[in-house]
Amino acid sequence: MSWLEIWAMLQVLGIVVPVVLVTCFVAYFLIRDAVIQWKCKHENYRENMACHAICTHCGKDLGFIDTVRKQKAAK
Repeated sequence: MSWLEIWAMLQVLGIVVPVVLVTCFVAYFLIRDAVIQWKCKHENYRENMACHAICTHCGKDLGFIDTVRKQKAAK
């Protein structure tokens, strides 16, 4: 291998490795949040200014507050 090939390989790795690392970190946090929301029972919620119910444990938007109240009352 010549020095030019080694230099070119280092240039490509210098771009590819950080992109792969950032992609892995983003995927980890997205998957972690999705699993937390999937496992959560959404027992407690709060109302925001847009009349949406937000789970206090996982932060998932449960939808319109009146619909959530009716679903809880039906159980």
